[in-house]
Amino acid sequence: FPSHDTSGYQRNLYLHYATSDWILVIDPDEVLGDNGYILKEYAKQNMFKSFGMKMEHFIWNLGLVDATLPKHFSMMRFFKKEGVTYPEVEHSIASPPEKNMGMIEDIILYHFADCKEFVTETLWKYKNNLEKSNIHSKEYMMDWAIKKIFGRCPVKLYEGEYPQPIKRLLGELI
Repeated sequence: FPSHDTSGYQRNLYLHYATSDWILVIDPDEVLGDNGYILKEYAKQNMFKSFGMKMEHFIWNLGLVDATLPKHFSMMRFFKKEGVTYPEVEHSIASPPEKNMGMIEDIILYHFADCKEFVTETLWKYKNNLEKSNIHSKEYMMDWAIKKIFGRCPVKLYEGEYPQPIKRLLGELI
């Protein structure tokens, strides 16, 4: 009996109610880069029925990239709705898989991950100590947090210009 709590079930619901010919799948912990508007141009080209997109994994709230996961493509994130369904399991991939898939290299999908509970605990300590400390500067506390996380989690600072949605999300921490 299929579970209504799986991402596959939920995505099939989205497909059922979607009115567009093209579907863009973005999870709640993902942000589309600034130039996502050009997806319409890819749909107009009519060369492919589906596209994969570049993806980068951020450690949430720190502007750090998970160094264990290199830049890669997330498959079938932008596709023609016709004939596509999802297996009703968690982390499902659209079916049938498109054999003739395009790759979108000029748009990045940013995934916000949690690098162990340790990062969350360190961020809490950073914010709490920053509010209460009369001794340490914001820069000192951020340096402490990053060194502590670097020592335990395989992350690196993000190199590049942050897209506007990430600037809004990360605010003063970047």
